[in-house]
Amino acid sequence: SPVKGLSNPYIANPVATPDTTTTYTVTATASNGSCPATASILIKVSDPNTGIRTKDTTICKGAYFTLLAQGADSASYTWSPSAGLSNPDIMQPIASPTATTTYTLSVRITGSSCVTTQQVTITVLSVSLYDVTTDQTIASGSSIQLNALGATYYYWTPEDGSLNNENINNPIATPAASTTYVVNATDIHGCRATDSVKITLTYGGTFIPSAFTPDHDGLNDVFRVGSLGANKLINMSVFNRWGTLIYHDVDGSNKGWDGTYNNTPQDMGVYNYLIVIGVPDGSQQVYKGNITLIR
Repeated sequence: SPVKGLSNPYIANPVATPDTTTTYTVTATASNGSCPATASILIKVSDPNTGIRTKDTTICKGAYFTLLAQGADSASYTWSPSAGLSNPDIMQPIASPTATTTYTLSVRITGSSCVTTQQVTITVLSVSLYDVTTDQTIASGSSIQLNALGATYYYWTPEDGSLNNENINNPIATPAASTTYVVNATDIHGCRATDSVKITLTYGGTFIPSAFTPDHDGLNDVFRVGSLGANKLINMSVFNRWGTLIYHDVDGSNKGWDGTYNNTPQDMGVYNYLIVIGVPDGSQQVYKGNITLIR
C-alpha cells in the first residue's frame, strides 16, 4: 500500500510506477493469516516538470542565447557539450555556439541515482560575403566599382559623397583621397557581416628639373616644380654652397627661382634645394636635391 502505481498490490514483487515520491509499505502474513510483518521502501520520483523550457532556436553567428531549464534548486544540472556555454553546470547557462549545436541537459535528483535527459538544438546562421573587391590603387580623379555578394541588404561607409549609392552591393566610388570603404551586410534573418576594401590614390609623378638657364631667352629661365597636377607646393627653399638661404617660396605659387639673390644674379654652379609637396590625401612629400645654374 498504497495501491496507486502498483501493477498488483497482492504479490511479493509488483512493478511500481508512482507519479510522485511515494513510500510503499508491504504487509506479509503466513499462509494461515498469522504472524503479520511489515516493511517500507521510499521511491523518489523526479519532478515531472524538470527539464528544458527552451525550444529549438535559430541565432546569428556571434549572438548569444540563454538556455532555460526548470526544476528543483537542489538538483544538479549538466549541459553537454560544454563548448559555447558560459557554465555547463548551472540551470540556465548562456550559449554562444559558433556552429549549429545540439545541447543535452542531464538532471540528477539529489540523493537519487535518477537522471533525466532532454535535448535542444541551437541552429547558427551566418552571412558569408564573397566576391568582395580587393584593395586597389587608382589615379586621383578616377572611379572604381566596388562589389560584395552573399547578403540581402548592404550599406557602405564612409558616407562622404564619394559613393553614388551607399545602399547597393556594387556602388561606384570616386574618392577624393585614399579611403577604406566598409560594407555592412545583412541577410533575411537579420544576421550581419562586414568587410572592407582600401582604395589608394596615386597623384602622378612630381617633376623637378636638374638644371636651368636664367638667360632670359624664354626657355628654362626659372627653377620651379615642373608638374604638380593635383598636388600643391607647400614650400620651396634654395641654398648656396655655404648653406645660405637665397630663395624661399611659402605661398605655394610655384613662381620659381630666377637665379638671383637680393636682385643680384648668382654665379654658375650647383645649388641645394628642399621642396615640400602636399598631396590631396593630406600627407606631404619632401624632396631634397641639387639644381645646376647654367649661364
